Amino acid sequence: MIDQTRMWEPVLRAHPDFTAQWQEFMAQWADHPRGTPHFLLVGDLVIECTRLLKAGEDETIAALFAAVERWIEDGDKYVLHAATTGFLEDMQNTNLHEGTAPEDFERFLLPQSKIWWGKLNRFWQNGERLIDDRQT
Repeated sequence: MIDQTRMWEPVLRAHPDFTAQWQEFMAQWADHPRGTPHFLLVGDLVIECTRLLKAGEDETIAALFAAVERWIEDGDKYVLHAATTGFLEDMQNTNLHEGTAPEDFERFLLPQSKIWWGKLNRFWQNGERLIDDRQT
């Protein structure tokens, strides 16, 4: 099970250039009384993906989406939430795109992230509840 103390390991393996930003973030929030707000860094990861797409770094983006797929498949509740209503929902937020669009990233979705992408769309379009209905 991946928890928030280990959630960034697959991301940093997929994109080592994100390590400096992660280290700076972790140092900034190290002594925060409420803990580390990983969701803020998840938003930065989405912005990094938009930069990578504009740079033609499709392999790195695919590796990052594979890391997010691991968050969904193997993450605890917090990590699942970071993957779905953090990363994927932020990816769908047009305000975080400059020169890219959410649809540009659909080709990188893997089975579980594709399911959650659809759930998020249905939530925003129809108010459908976001439920983890996978068999455990």
